[in-house]
Amino acid sequence: MTWSRWGRLLLPIGVLYDPFVERALEPWSYGIYAGGQSILIGTPSGVSLAPEGGAHQSIKTPSIGLEQPGCVSYEPAFVVDTEWTLLAGLARLGKPDGCSAYLRLSTRPVDQSLAAVPADPAARERRRRQVVSGAYPLRRTEAPAVGIAAMGAVVPEALAAAERLEGEGIAADVICVTSPDLLYRAVRARQGHEAAESWILDQVFPADRATPLVTVLDGHPHTLTFLATVNRVPTTAPGRVGGRCWRRCSVTTRPSKGPPSRSPAPSCRFGWPAVAWNCRRPPCATAPHGRDPAGLFRMRVQRQQHGRPSAHSPADRPEPHPPAA
Repeated sequence: MTWSRWGRLLLPIGVLYDPFVERALEPWSYGIYAGGQSILIGTPSGVSLAPEGGAHQSIKTPSIGLEQPGCVSYEPAFVVDTEWTLLAGLARLGKPDGCSAYLRLSTRPVDQSLAAVPADPAARERRRRQVVSGAYPLRRTEAPAVGIAAMGAVVPEALAAAERLEGEGIAADVICVTSPDLLYRAVRARQGHEAAESWILDQVFPADRATPLVTVLDGHPHTLTFLATVNRVPTTAPGRVGGRCWRRCSVTTRPSKGPPSRSPAPSCRFGWPAVAWNCRRPPCATAPHGRDPAGLFRMRVQRQQHGRPSAHSPADRPEPHPPAA
């Protein structure tokens, strides 16, 4: 806020582990509401931190960046994209109509040649404008049968998938998303709900190339699902919707698709019901502490198969826990 109080422009940049963005959210949000402008960089994120355990799984932070008022969020896949988005964020600081920025970065090694940055100055400038506006076409085919919208560290997998599909006779376009935040604003602007530019949608998702869409990112899959509304196409969003117990116990997850498991109600060794994690592991011997994973698990299964049951059903009422000796 030094630019508005004392006429001096500062460029504050904070860097922290991406999983800890949630810890910094309250003071950072308060600063934004008070008129402060800054840049928050969360790195490493996602699969970059997977070896460090369940406490370092930043799955929700992409949607936090999308939903945070007074902030523009980016998740670039390549070094040149990072340079352009960081400069765009710095350019918004210290202005009456400026805002903060959040960059979600990764330390995962990525082949930079996959960016295929145009050598022609005009084409390079067009790519830069698309990058700082939310997305750009990374792979175009003559007659696409499907589109893949990928963001961040998983863009190489999207390109590899497109090549495998081409080998099977299925042409696939690949869109590199750099800011779901700006794309969502463009969608709302096209609908008349927000004052923002929407030209990026016409360049990246033209109506004459509308195909079924697959969205993928290293985070919760709901972050990009709104892209299907641009051309009203069928969509699927594979991604991570669970994870290990946040206390780093041995509880793991199963895919969210398929019938619910009828195995004994699981829980982790800290007593947390594994229902929320779609777990198939047997209950651990040290569970209860007054919790009833079995009752919660039965209620979840009944909701999925027969609708919402009564919480006062005798079958689902937790067993009384004897007082500790």
